[in-house]
Amino acid sequence: MDFRVTSVSQSGNGISKFGLSDLFVSGSYNTGGGGLITAGVKIPLSKSDAREGDVPLPMDYQASLGTYDLILGYGRSFGKFQVVLGYQQPLSDNKNAFFPSLYPGNPVLFAIQSTNSYRRAGDVLLRVSYPFRASDNVMLTASVLPIYHLANDKYTDAFGAEKEITGSQGLTLNMNLFADIMLSATSSVQVSFGMPFVTRDARPDGLTRKFVAGAEYRVRF
Repeated sequence: MDFRVTSVSQSGNGISKFGLSDLFVSGSYNTGGGGLITAGVKIPLSKSDAREGDVPLPMDYQASLGTYDLILGYGRSFGKFQVVLGYQQPLSDNKNAFFPSLYPGNPVLFAIQSTNSYRRAGDVLLRVSYPFRASDNVMLTASVLPIYHLANDKYTDAFGAEKEITGSQGLTLNMNLFADIMLSATSSVQVSFGMPFVTRDARPDGLTRKFVAGAEYRVRF
């Protein structure tokens, strides 16, 4: 069983936000022969309703997608390579209420897609990783991560009509590097870096970044 709490700090265009993101709860079953089945849920710790003053912010500044998600995965090792196939399906809408018309004096936010009552489609992913040991306590892992967004996302316009967001379906291709540092027999730190090389035409979920860096502290019980 795995329990994980995430948070995020975001800054740009004169706006800075920090908040708790999601709680991930998952369980894995070793099928033997190097196979591992995983099933879990993502529970939002934020409703994606963060505001600047009294005005709703776009998804780019939200700590979470604000949805309950089902997560399924299957992983297997092939020699030194590790391959993971995953599926993530949102089970709810979020509470975002962003309209670009709320920011007539801000050319950056005025150009962002509305995500009022945002409905995000599901994703499938395939991660191919190659770990190698840098020292007795440090493991480095390089990976490629294609993610295919299965359908166009949707939002509700100012007149209450649900509309598709053209171009939000499609492929994103990411490259990642992880460094796992063992601190003791029961604790470790993982430092990660990733950047996209291929992106969808529209990414209203606000997940597009030039690069992403993260740190994670792990404790085994």
